[in-house]
Amino acid sequence: MDKKIVRQAKKGDSDAFASLIGQCETSMYKAAKAILRSEDDVSDAMQESILVAWEKLDTLRRDELFKTWLMRIVINESNKIYRKRQTMIPEAEMAEFQEWESGYSSVEWKMFLEELDEKHRIVIVLYYIEGFKIREILEILQIGQSAVKMRLTKARKILANIYDRKEKQNETISKSDTGNKKRNGNAGGNKEKSTENAWRTSRMEFGEDGRRMAE
Repeated sequence: MDKKIVRQAKKGDSDAFASLIGQCETSMYKAAKAILRSEDDVSDAMQESILVAWEKLDTLRRDELFKTWLMRIVINESNKIYRKRQTMIPEAEMAEFQEWESGYSSVEWKMFLEELDEKHRIVIVLYYIEGFKIREILEILQIGQSAVKMRLTKARKILANIYDRKEKQNETISKSDTGNKKRNGNAGGNKEKSTENAWRTSRMEFGEDGRRMAE
């Protein structure tokens, strides 16, 4: 983050502040979307975060940490909206999940994230998708380093279990399709192979330490 632009924004330069928000907008969206389901709520969280950031910009002590500071505001505002929605309507009546931004790598990855609860999903988004370091995430979430690592470890295990479960389902489908192919020829074989390759590619996106490998 350009400290010169941050300093200009802190002096009241609205154009400089808009430039900073523009650089962080995608990250803000993904963080809010990891907590909130409704696009309207995500938009509200982002707008409120922008207002709070502008009003409290003079409280930012280290200019180089503007993005980390802003992401903490986004998560706080998103959590406020989430808690408000929970008290207003039962979870079963919440709007159906809408399609995530196209920046995610695959349909499978989006599906994996949906299986996680909010506190584990947000660390995955911040660490793997947005590339924040552990020390930055603990600043954003205001939790200890051990808590961040524990959530990442648990989230990895959950994701691995989801993948393994899907693999078993695919194996069952594959065996069934093999029997059908013997009776009906090779119809549908290419589609099955394509699905299998998609899951293999999704799994290979993770390195040995669990971090998504660069494309």
